[in-house]
Amino acid sequence: MKQLFCLVMAALMLLVLFTGCGKTEMLMGQEETEATLARGTEWTAVPQAEPVYEVPDRFTGEWTGIDDTFTVTADAEIILPEDMGKLCTAKVKRHTFSMEEVNKTMDVVLKGNSLYQTVYLTKEKCQARIDDFEACLRGEKEYTGDGTLERLPEVIAWYKEEMKKAPHEGELILADQFQDKGNYQEIDGYGEVDGKKIYCWVKNSTGKSFDWMMLWEGGYGSPNGIEIADDRSNTNLNMEPAPMAGHEKAIEIGDAFLEKLGLDGFTCDAIFPVEYLATGEAGVTLEYVRNINGLPLTKTNAHGGATEEGMSDYGYWEYERVQVYVLGENRVIFFWWHSPYEVTDIQPCGKLMDFDEIRDIFEKMFFVKNDYWKGINASNGTPTYHDIQIDKVQLTLARIRPKDNVGEGTIVPVWDFWGTHHWYEETGEEIGEPDYGVLLSINALDGTVIDREIGY
Repeated sequence: MKQLFCLVMAALMLLVLFTGCGKTEMLMGQEETEATLARGTEWTAVPQAEPVYEVPDRFTGEWTGIDDTFTVTADAEIILPEDMGKLCTAKVKRHTFSMEEVNKTMDVVLKGNSLYQTVYLTKEKCQARIDDFEACLRGEKEYTGDGTLERLPEVIAWYKEEMKKAPHEGELILADQFQDKGNYQEIDGYGEVDGKKIYCWVKNSTGKSFDWMMLWEGGYGSPNGIEIADDRSNTNLNMEPAPMAGHEKAIEIGDAFLEKLGLDGFTCDAIFPVEYLATGEAGVTLEYVRNINGLPLTKTNAHGGATEEGMSDYGYWEYERVQVYVLGENRVIFFWWHSPYEVTDIQPCGKLMDFDEIRDIFEKMFFVKNDYWKGINASNGTPTYHDIQIDKVQLTLARIRPKDNVGEGTIVPVWDFWGTHHWYEETGEEIGEPDYGVLLSINALDGTVIDREIGY
């Protein structure tokens, strides 16, 4: 057994806003500027007690269940925080971007140049559509659109209303306020700096949509976002990143970019090689996670925005994600801050459950969590076999929320069990590619199982 002693710590700190530094070429300028984006974290942690927390050298075992269709093998390292005294709880809520934040961010990225609205309909385009549809009604032109001719008067009326507020072709309109889109408010704009067009897309919602800030350089995607191909499949579960070694320069560039934006309270947690489809150029995606009380919120393979079957749809609140896309040796071409947090009221986490208790919960609840496969096998008329290999068990921090709330939650210590999941036909033939990621999460305080896809 190895013993890890919690260290006494006092983290009565205020987050400070750094001015930009560095000499890398990025989406933004290099001038010194005040910090821009909401920091969110209020450092109120108080000293922890000093209990002894014991864990075995490794987590090992083998189990079978679900009519012997699941085999789970564990030979895993157990990873604890370097400073157990920093484990904590905290309150968290979704952050709403302000116009002031957008303006300050664009001052950095556009070097003081203006941000203009992205225009999709102009008066000229509206009039052209109206003319086409009226010609169809007169029988002078064949109608090839959706629906029938009977709906065209309604469509024409819609374009006439849109034309009243649409700009003329080539007219520039400042993107100086959020536009109401019903379930969300957005700023959708662009600016130019050093001969490059930079796009900005910011969304705020009350939970019926997503919240994000995107910045990207034109030529590397569409006005709706970056377009890339990477070495991950479409499934959320294939999460094996590239080694950090060899990518130090890219991480340095990403860190400097976030520092310019006032987001120095984040740590690069993973890196993935990518290819930019528009140009064929190679680069990397840097995945950043927020630090709370000096500990990172470990990123998993789940986004946290799913809805539990049978539950009312309360909306969306995915986990916070920060991505920086680096091209070459000195250039950031895309930044994405998704589902931003505001974190307050950081407190000591208290006593953790003994690891032996956590192990007992894993042995039982892994099969309970996957029991739905009984129904799938019965429906298919033939069983699917599963081989699970657990290779890492980590004590970290995670956000959880109430079932009926997509705006407020809690940060708690959790045990994440990482591993590889293989599927097999009854014949022994493997189905698809194996998935890697967190296969079970357990609240380290009360032993409840957390569904990372749902968020509680």
